[in-house]
Amino acid sequence: MKKIILAGIACFVLLPAAGSTIAFRQVRIPFSAWPRTIEDIAVVDMNKDGFADVVTLEGPSEGYPSKVRVFLGDRSATFTRTYTKTVGFAEMIAPIAATGDFTGDKKVDIAVKSYYDYFMIFPGKGNGDLLTPIDITPSGTLAPSPTHWTGGLDFNGDRKLDLAGRNSDGSMSAFRNLGNKKFEGAKFGLGQKITGVAGGDFNGDGSADVVGGSGSTLRFFKSNGDGTFGIPVISSLGENVGPHLAAADINGDGRLDLLGDSLSAGRPGWSMLGKGKGTFANKKSFPTKPSLHYGFAVFDYTGDGKRDVAAPGSKGGSDLFRGLGNGGFAAGDRLASMFNFTLNKGSKCNNRNIASGDVNGDKVDDLAALVWFPGEDFMEPAVLVYLTGVAPVSPSISNLSIPTLYYSGGKAYVAGSVDFQHPEGDVRNTGHMAMDGAFIEFTVILDFGASGTRSTKLQLGGSWSTNFPGQTAGTISFNVEIYNNTWPSGTPTLSVKSFSLYDFNFVQSNVLQ
Repeated sequence: MKKIILAGIACFVLLPAAGSTIAFRQVRIPFSAWPRTIEDIAVVDMNKDGFADVVTLEGPSEGYPSKVRVFLGDRSATFTRTYTKTVGFAEMIAPIAATGDFTGDKKVDIAVKSYYDYFMIFPGKGNGDLLTPIDITPSGTLAPSPTHWTGGLDFNGDRKLDLAGRNSDGSMSAFRNLGNKKFEGAKFGLGQKITGVAGGDFNGDGSADVVGGSGSTLRFFKSNGDGTFGIPVISSLGENVGPHLAAADINGDGRLDLLGDSLSAGRPGWSMLGKGKGTFANKKSFPTKPSLHYGFAVFDYTGDGKRDVAAPGSKGGSDLFRGLGNGGFAAGDRLASMFNFTLNKGSKCNNRNIASGDVNGDKVDDLAALVWFPGEDFMEPAVLVYLTGVAPVSPSISNLSIPTLYYSGGKAYVAGSVDFQHPEGDVRNTGHMAMDGAFIEFTVILDFGASGTRSTKLQLGGSWSTNFPGQTAGTISFNVEIYNNTWPSGTPTLSVKSFSLYDFNFVQSNVLQ
C-alpha cells in the first residue's frame, strides 16, 4: 500500500461526456514488470478454452530484450495467468503479422515480423505457452520485408494459412504456406504505390483476395488460386488512402466491405460497400473525425446486429462509432475516461493500437487498447481491456480526515487524507485527469455570515511526481489552497461536504459528508 499525495492550487477540470449507454468496465493488464515499449497487441484464443487471450509484442530497448507475452483470459478477466517468451535483442519489430495455425498442428501460432529476415512464427503449445520461434525465410521471388501485413488467409484453397503485406517500395508480397513450416514468396503489385492492405474473399470464389490502397484509389487483386494475383481492378475513393484498411460486412448483405483511414486533412475515417466483384462504391465518411490511423476494431459491440467501430482518439480516449446497418456510422460515444494515445503511431503498431476478442467468455467481443500512462519517471505503456456489457463496480472510501481547514489572507486551505479500496481492478487515483482519469471530488463551503455563503467544488488529480498506477487500495493525501478575488471581506467558517472518489471508469465511490 502506498500513500499518495495530491497538492497544489485548486483547479477546475472539464470532464468528458458521460459516454455510451453500453456498459464497459476497464481492466488494466497487470504487467509484473513494466515494459519500456509495447510494439503491438493482438487478441486471440491461444488455448481454445473459449476465452480470448491478449498477446503483446515488446520490442528491445535500453537493455531489455524482445518479448512476446500471452495474458490468458478467463471469466474473471484478471489476466493473472501469463506466459512469456524472451527472444533476444533486435530480433523482432512490429507488427504481429497474424495469429492462427500456421504449422498444421491445430494449435494457434503467432507470426511476427523479423528484424533480419521476413517473419518469425512462434508455434503455440496449445495451452497459451509458446515454443522457440522459427525464423522463416520464404523461397521463391523474394521481396523487401512487408511493413504492413494481413494474414491468416487462404489464398489457394488448401486450408493452410498464408500471409501478405505491403512492402516499403509500394509493392506487395504474398507468402504461400507450403506446409512443414515452409513458405513460398511472390512479389506482385509492382509500381502500384500501395499504402495499406486488407485481405478476404471479396468475390465469393472461396480464395482470399487482397485489396490495397493507392493514392485516392482502392486496388483489388483477385487471387488466382495458386498464390499469385491478377491485375488490379480499381475503385475510386476520392481521397488519399491511409495505411489502415479492414474488411468486414458492415451492411449485412454477405459481401465484404472496406473501412479505413485517410491521408487527407484531419485524417477522416470512411467506409465503402463491396459489390461482390472486388469493386466498391457508396463511400460514407464518419460523422466526426476519429483517428482510425491509430488502429480500429470492427464488431457488433452494442448487440443490435450491426457492426460498430471502436477506435482510439487522436487526443486521448476510446470512441465507439455505432453502425447504422447501411454502411454508415453514428457520431462517436466516449467509452470511458481519457487516455493518452498520442505516443502511439499508427505506422508503428499497424492496426493494433486496439484489438478485439471475447476475453471473458460472454459471447461478446471486448476491446484491448494500447495506452500510455504517466509513470513515476516516464510515460509507461500498458494494455487496457474494455469488457463489453460489464458494468463498472464502485470503489469505496473511508477514514476521511481533514485536520487542516482554515482561511487566511483571502485563501482557504484544505489538507487531509482518505483511504480507498476497489473491489475489482485498480483505482489508479493519481495522475493527470486528462490522461489517467481518476480524481477526488469534494465541495468546500465558505460561510461569510451576513455576506452569504459560497461553495467551491474541487476535482483534484495528482502530478507527474506522485503517480503510482495499478493500486487497489491505499491512502490519498491532499493539500490544496483555494483563492477567489471576488469573495466577500471577512473571515468565513469553513466546512467540507460530498467528498468522493471517481475511478478510471468514472464510477463514483460512496460519498462522505
